[in-house]
Formats: sequence, C-alpha cells, structure tokens
Amino acid sequence: MTGRAGSYGVGSEGRGRDGNRRGVDPQELSRQVSSLAIDTPDEPAIGRLAYFSGRGMGMRGAPQRGQRSPTPSSGTSGTSQSEREIHLISNHFELRWVGGKEGPKKDGESFTVHQYHITFEPEDLPQHIRRKVLNLGLDQETNGPFVYDGGALLFSTDMVECGMILESVPESDNHYKATIAYTKAVPLDHPIYLQIYNLVVRKCLFGMGLDEIGKSYFDSAAVIDHPNLKIKLWPGYSTAVKPCEMGLLLCVDVTHKVIRNDDLLTHIRHLMSIYRDTESANLEEYILEHIRGSMIITPYNQKTYRVEGILLNSNPLCGFTMKNGQEVTFVEYYKQRYNGVILDLTQPMIVAATTQKGGRRIPEQKTIILVPEMCHMTGLTEAMRANNVIMKTLNKHLHMEPKERVEILNKFISKLSGTPNCQKTLNAWGFAFELQLKDCTMGRVLPNETIIFAENRSVRTDNNNDFTKALRSHQLLSCIPLERWVVFAPARDMDNARSFAMTMHKVATPLGFRIRKPASYESLQDVRVQGYMRSLETFIGQQSADSLQMVLCVLPNNKSELYYAIKKRLSQDIGISSQCLLAKNLTSKGAMSIATKLVIQMSAKLGGEPWTVQIPLSLRERCMTIGFDFYQKSLNAASPKTGALVGTLNDDHSRYFSVTFNYKNDELEQMLRQGIIRLLEEFQLRNHYLPTHVIFYHATIDEAHFTNGTIYKAAQNLCDEITKWYHGQSNSDFGFVYIGVTKQHNTRILTHRGSCGDGIPVAPAQMTNPPPGTILDKDIIAADGRGLEFYLVPTNARQGTVRPIHYRVILETTGVLSGEVIKAYTYKMCHLYYNWSGAVNVPSTCQYAGKLAKQAAYAMPSGPNSKLSPLLHYL
Repeated sequence: MTGRAGSYGVGSEGRGRDGNRRGVDPQELSRQVSSLAIDTPDEPAIGRLAYFSGRGMGMRGAPQRGQRSPTPSSGTSGTSQSEREIHLISNHFELRWVGGKEGPKKDGESFTVHQYHITFEPEDLPQHIRRKVLNLGLDQETNGPFVYDGGALLFSTDMVECGMILESVPESDNHYKATIAYTKAVPLDHPIYLQIYNLVVRKCLFGMGLDEIGKSYFDSAAVIDHPNLKIKLWPGYSTAVKPCEMGLLLCVDVTHKVIRNDDLLTHIRHLMSIYRDTESANLEEYILEHIRGSMIITPYNQKTYRVEGILLNSNPLCGFTMKNGQEVTFVEYYKQRYNGVILDLTQPMIVAATTQKGGRRIPEQKTIILVPEMCHMTGLTEAMRANNVIMKTLNKHLHMEPKERVEILNKFISKLSGTPNCQKTLNAWGFAFELQLKDCTMGRVLPNETIIFAENRSVRTDNNNDFTKALRSHQLLSCIPLERWVVFAPARDMDNARSFAMTMHKVATPLGFRIRKPASYESLQDVRVQGYMRSLETFIGQQSADSLQMVLCVLPNNKSELYYAIKKRLSQDIGISSQCLLAKNLTSKGAMSIATKLVIQMSAKLGGEPWTVQIPLSLRERCMTIGFDFYQKSLNAASPKTGALVGTLNDDHSRYFSVTFNYKNDELEQMLRQGIIRLLEEFQLRNHYLPTHVIFYHATIDEAHFTNGTIYKAAQNLCDEITKWYHGQSNSDFGFVYIGVTKQHNTRILTHRGSCGDGIPVAPAQMTNPPPGTILDKDIIAADGRGLEFYLVPTNARQGTVRPIHYRVILETTGVLSGEVIKAYTYKMCHLYYNWSGAVNVPSTCQYAGKLAKQAAYAMPSGPNSKLSPLLHYL
C-alpha cells in the first residue's frame, strides 16, 4: 500500500497533491484524515500549520487551567455573532402527476398498479437477459406499461394474464422462460409505491441509453478517454425519488467511475515479477497486500466486485458445478455464457465479493470466483493520487464545481423529459418532472465558532472556519509534560532526527508544552519490520514499567506493513503511545511546521487538551457525548466489522475515553449497549456522578435504515437497556438523544451570488457553495416527520461541490433540548478534532471513532491496551 506524498507530518509541500499553500479543501482533507489509518500509515496533519515558523511567539511557562466564562475574553475576529439567512437550491427536481395532485393518472383517469411474481428458467439468468425476456414477451400496448425490479417482482398498470408463460430466444443458442403469477393490487398509499416511482425512473434511464453499474447509471457512449494516463472516465448519475416536505422529489447527482485500461491479470503478473526483490516471505500474502479490497469491473456483465482473495493453485481449466448440476470449466463457462475467450490458461483465480439484490431488493452478500484476465481495475491507486499530472487532469471531473454540476443536471433533466422512450414511459405512468432545480426556503448560517485556549483566552474562527493563526499566539488549553521519551531512527537519519527533536522543543515551548530531551536515540541498522521490532522490544524490555511516555519512530518509507507492526506492538501489546514520522520530512523545508503539528498531536496523545469550544449552558455540565463508527476490511458478510465508541469525560468535551470491539451485524446492538455502559462507568469514576444527558452520534448510517424503520426500533431497544442499568446505579433520570449521521448520500445544497426574483431561475454561473455553518432543516427533509432532521455544512469547500452531512434525531427522551440547541451543539462538536485547526465533517467523537476503528482493524485485532483507553493514542 503506497501513501500520499508528504505523509507523517506534512510541511509546506502540503498533503498529497493539494499543498497547503495552494488552498487545500478542508472537507476533502478531513475525509482523508479519517481514512489515513488505512490509506497511508501516517499521523495526519493539523490545519495549515505549514505557515507556522515558531518565531516571534512569547516564551511562557506551562499553563494552569483557569476558570472560563461563556463569553470570549479576547481575540474576537469581528465577524457577526448572529445567525443569518441564506437562499439555498438543492439538486432535486419535482415529480408531479399529470392531471392532478391526488395520484398518477392515465388519460385523466386514476389507475391501479398490479404486482406480479416472476420465476425464471434457468434461475441464475443475468438481469439484462431477464429484461430481454420480459420486453420481448410483454407488449406494452396490450399488457399496459410495466416496470421490473431486476429480481422477482413486476408492476403493471393493466392486468397481465394470470399464469402467463413467456418463452424467448434473445440469443442464438439459448432458450429462456419466465412464468408470471399475480400477487395483488397495490393501493396508492402503500410504501412500495416509492419503489415503483424509482423503477419508472430507472426504466427512463435505460431509455436514455445508460448502463447500470452498482447503484448508479453510466453513459458508455460519453466515455472520457485518457490513453496517456491509461484511464477512462465513465460519466454517470445517481438518482433516487424521495417523499419530502415539498412533495415527491427526484434527487440527481453527477458521478464518475474511473476504469483503468489494465486488467487485473497484468497487475498480478507485475507483482509476481517483483516479488523476489521484496522482503515478503509469502507470495500470496504479498499479492493480497496490494490487491485486497480493490474494486474491479467485469465488462461482460458490467458488474463491480471487491477483491477478497487469490487462489494461486487454481486456473481457468479448473471445473465447478453449476446450479443445474452440470460440471464445466471456467473456460467453457465464459465461452457458453458470454462468448468470452480466455487466453492465459495458467493464471491464478481470484475470490471476489459483491452485493446482489434479491427478489425483495434486500442486499445479499455473494462470494464468487473470477478470472483476472476478464476483470478491469477501477479507481485510483495511491501512486496515482500522489501524481499531480494525473490529478490535475481528473480533478475537473472528479471535483466538479457548482457551475459545471448544475449545467450537467439541467441537461440531464431535459434529456430525461425529452427522449422519446422516456416520454413514452412517463406518459404511460402519468408522471412528469419540473425542468428546474428545486428552490428551498431560506436556510441559515450559524455564527462563527469561539475557540477557547489556555488562560481564558478565546478567538473566533474566520469565515473559512479556520483558527490556525490563533495557535501562533495562544497556549494550548492544558498540557502534560513529556518527561521521558525515546527516538528510533535508521542509522543514516540519526543526525537529522537529533536536529528535528531540537526543533520540536523549540516550537513546543511557546505552546505551553514542556518537552525534555529524548531519554535515548536508538539507531537502527536493519530498517525492515523485523529489525524495528527487535530494537523496540530490546529497548522497552530494559525499561521499568510505565517509565516511557512516548515512542517516536522515524520510518524509511510509508509502507503500511511497518507502520501497523509498530502500532500493534506498542498500542495493543505494551500500551505506549507512539508517533510516526517519515525520514524525508526531517529535512523538509517545512520542518518547523511539521514539528509544530507533531507536538500538538503528541500533547493530545499524552492526555493534553489543545482547545475547546463554548458548550451551550443546557449541556455545559453533566453531559456526555458519544460517537460510534466502524470499519470493515472485507466486503464479505461473514467478515466481522471493527467498531469504536469514543465518549467525552469532562464539561469542556476535551477529554475522551474509547472502547473498541469486533462484531457481526446481529451483534451490534449488544456491543453498543456494553460499550456505552463502559463509557458511563468511566465517566462516573472520574466525575463521581453520572451524566444527566447522553448524546449518541451513530455515524455511517445508510439512508435505507431510515426508510425501513429498523434504526428506530434498535434505538429504542438500546435506550431501554441503558435505562435499566442507569436506574440500577442512580435514582435520577437521564436524557438520551440518539442521532443518526449519514455522510454518503447524493444530496447537494448550493447558494448563489447576487439576487434573484420569485420564479426567476438562477443561472449556473451564479451558483456557488454555501459557507461553513449552513443549515437546511426544511423542504428536502423526509415527509414522515419522525424526529428532527437537518443538513449541515460544517467546512469550507474550496474545490468541487460541497456535500452536506445529514443528521436525523432518531430518539430524544430529554424533553428539554430544543432542535436549535442540538443543531448548534452538533456544529460546535465539529471543531474539537485535534488533527485539524478548523471544523471537520462530523462531530469530533465520530471522527475519532472512525479513525480508531480503522487503525484497530489493521493494527489492533485484540483491541488497544486498556492503559491507552483514556488517551487519543490513535490520533
């Protein structure tokens, strides 16, 4: 696994392709920060510390924590401290009925939708063959308009003959059959109508000539080819019809799929050729290290898969048993099924996983065997992401500005409404779409946040939600002195490591963080994993228990194998916080800023508190905020997930405690209950009382969980279990707020420059991203009214189009916290992630939980050492 340029402390060159001096997108960086435990083995950078020099800052001693008042005492930036309204536009188009608002009509008359169950022979027919059978066998003029869900359900506005059998020969040498059985008439208020609306749109997308790949639809005729980069971009769209406050809306977002010209076999053969020059002892493990988790596409059926394993002892001449009992080889199967010819008969096979949709549209995990020669790689490697030439070429497509995005959306809806095939389908079902993006009523922009440092000093963030400059003239809120630490470095880099340690001491003093000289500098002749492990164990074995506070490891490269080995040994087995740094950054031009960033991280890892924010009075005391996120190394459903809970321990929300666990889907509710109770016990131990408010942010919730209602039942069960425990510990009641956080969705919200009149559309050139702190809590939220719901833009997007974070209050038992308090509080919590001097996308407890879960999944399978639970050792 290769890393982004500038890992382990990024200086003036910036992180990866976007240097800090060139205006890095904080939203993108915060996304990268949360994934660095997987993408690159580094300790991610804080804000724009590349501008720090450490000079000109007063020399002060270690701070004592003073009493702070809710009012800023100094350093206010002069920006408005009150909310303001903002006009917002979303990427939705209104769906309306032709002939009235009461429902779909045909020729001015209401009609009934009938549901049918379809059985195919053979059972394992691909979706495109199933559609051919139905399209050839059902005459829309006779049987009425119909839509098919790709599995076992068909919906039609007219009665189809009960028990009808369709026989078709869409391909020369094969015979297929479909049997249709009537199920029921679907009433207009039935929830399945939402699926029908989306199936009608899906049929229109096929009518536009788009290909379905995964959950999106791509235009193969408009492929953007970059032969010099060996990359093709498939432009496409993600769509969903949703019942919102403003009515039925079609949400459309622009997406691109990156498909590399090289097939998977070429990549595997290359890995085999260089294997002998590596230190890896096992060929299979070496190949899997580079391909496991990679997304691939099979052009013969336009499906995507995730690589799970490799079978070095198998080849395409191996046989398998089909569902009908027939024994065939892979060579024979591909020839019969897809008319595909496999050339390399000695190549190994790969194990892949995909998410299939069953007859009820329920995702089901399916593991299959594929031929590498027939698979193409998708996505970008880390080496590609670090290549400025490649990323500069792709950025205009992958990070589309608001103006270009709106222009493409306008063209899309015009084509959807104007293509003859689409018009025929829409008219048959009584649908039509508005041709303009949906105007929302006024949103709001929350005031700039107040950041509190030591000595009761505070400052407001600037309009980009950044407070990096404030760190130049303010001490950290509280620090624990670093008295005993050790530096491990390759022998060739030892002189540079000594110089860098002096720089760290220089920049730490003005921050109020006292760092003594390292107790030892350990020189490494062997820079392989085994060499590092031997040196670490030898040195630490000679120390007295708990004598070391920190281990700084200088790494020769950014290979994940060494990074995770260090984390596993120190964080899981021994229980010592560690900091990793790339050797090349010791002599970087930005060494001063790198050192500043590192000492802030190290202070937080020791239990220090870099800064806090003004907590609302209603949540100032006896409130605990918990964040949950997970990471799954494998797409296979049988593979366990690693979950992490991170909770606050003090009134300032600047101290944290963490719990990790491995689980399967049916175990999550129990593990959450146990983990939250463990956090409550720690809170009680440290404060001698239990919190009166517990605010739980559940990150990475799929929107489908809100639709089917499963998350509401799970939240109530969790609350009931915690309440039973709580009442056994205290006679007082407590309030529990369960908030679902969705980061990956297709909703975008935009604003515009200048003014616009009622009914006058805004030109695409006027479109721009809304500022940080923008909240939208009406119009495009769900129509079911089940709890508070809002979209929040916490960061400043300098590149591409911002994607707001979606929040939904699933359960709220306090009865005293208003929606306005919850929204403001959520925004404040986005400013407490100590790897970034600004706001991140989600509340800090979620951001910490996501990073810890990823690091634990790779480096701490048994969980971090219990001594590190109260520390941000994974930062």
